[in-house]
Amino acid sequence: MHRFAILVLLIQIFIVNNINAQTDDMKVSSREVLVSHHDSLERARIAVKTPKKKIRNAKKFYYWFYSGHIICNQGAYNENPLNGHYFVYNKAKQLITKGYFHNGKKGKTWMYWYADGTLKRTERWRWGYQWGKTKTFNEKGEKLTKYHFRKGIQTGKQRYYQGDSVIVKHFKKGKEVPVVIKKETKNDTCFIKKTWKKIFSKKKKDTRTAEEKKADKAEKKRLAEANKETVKPKLTKEEKDAQKEQKRKEKEEKKRKKENNNNTSEPKQ
Repeated sequence: MHRFAILVLLIQIFIVNNINAQTDDMKVSSREVLVSHHDSLERARIAVKTPKKKIRNAKKFYYWFYSGHIICNQGAYNENPLNGHYFVYNKAKQLITKGYFHNGKKGKTWMYWYADGTLKRTERWRWGYQWGKTKTFNEKGEKLTKYHFRKGIQTGKQRYYQGDSVIVKHFKKGKEVPVVIKKETKNDTCFIKKTWKKIFSKKKKDTRTAEEKKADKAEKKRLAEANKETVKPKLTKEEKDAQKEQKRKEKEEKKRKKENNNNTSEPKQ
């Protein structure tokens, strides 16, 4: 019992330490910075205290603040990573970019606008990767493309809009793959689907008039009677035996004629 109590106490201490460590990493103090360029102004929030757990990935891009500039590096950052909302304004103080950073990595929804305020592009980011739907628009607000990303790689259906028409291309691991159209055969059809369709498929309404139905019924009856007439009647046993005997006699007659022809064709000595 004493050992069990000690074990429970140690587990509680371990859980409390982990929670405190997580809250320290989550509640990172930040401040706002402004970076001015000749044609734009960047407004961002940076982490004053670099998080203790620096999970860095060689494939990801990290954004951080140093000496009055926002720097982007692949694989790692030095200090003061961007952490929070991010805005870019043009000379006319119009918003042209809006996004979000989490410990130096892009996240959530990113939006871009033309100078006149028309939406230009929308992106989804997750854990530093472009992930989800990406849409682009022209200056008139018409949709141009609709991409799908997973871990920064194009995958799935990619749509290209040209007026009223849409071109769909399929991508796998960033490469376009041809679409294979498979012809459905009887073996491919699922028994459950076929049964489901039989039970729940809507029957087409009969729009024929009473006269048309009566005429169709009479035609079916006439065809059935005609088929009955073409069917050969069943023969009795005596008739079958007589037919066999007739065939046997015809066969013997043919054989006899063939022998006579062979005898007459032989040359005289």
